[in-house]
Amino acid sequence: MSKSMYKAEEVLDKVIDFGRQLFASVLRSRTGALTELAKLLRFQKGTKGFEREYNKLIPLMEEIKGAYRVGILETLPSVGFRLGIFDDSNIEKSGKTFPKQQIHHNHTEDSFYSGMKALSSAVYQNGKLAVVNSCIVGKEDNKIEVAIQEVDRLITDFLAEIFLFDSWYCKNPLIEHIKNKGKLFVSRLRCDTKSEFGEDEERLDALVKGMPHKEYEHIKIHGKSYWIKDLTLKLKAYGESRVIVSKEG
Repeated sequence: MSKSMYKAEEVLDKVIDFGRQLFASVLRSRTGALTELAKLLRFQKGTKGFEREYNKLIPLMEEIKGAYRVGILETLPSVGFRLGIFDDSNIEKSGKTFPKQQIHHNHTEDSFYSGMKALSSAVYQNGKLAVVNSCIVGKEDNKIEVAIQEVDRLITDFLAEIFLFDSWYCKNPLIEHIKNKGKLFVSRLRCDTKSEFGEDEERLDALVKGMPHKEYEHIKIHGKSYWIKDLTLKLKAYGESRVIVSKEG
């Protein structure tokens, strides 16, 4: 077996299989659960039959969610920090227009596409990762408000201690909510974030460029070298924060 195949197997082993856990949860939660779910497919959405069957299934869905939660908690390790993670996914869609479908900007490729944005939340601990919720976010939704709801879910249901997200979610309402819950967060910062020095202010990228290389500490992660500098800065948008600058050379 090739080295890449070994790595792929190693990664798969670290991810809690959503499908396997979900169906195991369904089967454990209630006898005949799959049969009850299948009944819904016999009716067109919007019909009285569909609404009747859907209302019958709501208690079952809650049981399934509870069983899935228990399955994840049993699978997560008992040691290590437990992280709550937010991430966006681009879902391109052609043909029939779906609810919440619109034109989105793909920041990675600097292009535009027709489709949806999915906000997913996950829990990670000591090499194990499980996606615990995913929802489509449209124009009428506020991603920060959705993320705040996910913070509460990850704390209450999965006991998350530290939250990890990219610079898009690094906004005061979300940060303050996490702080008020007594939890920590780690995020990337935009390079145009401003740091205040008395009455003066300077962009982070300009500030970093002026730092001598000898002030950085050399570390290795998985055999790769980085140089880091650990700072406490008064950021214009977020107040006093710990900022770690990292560079590869």
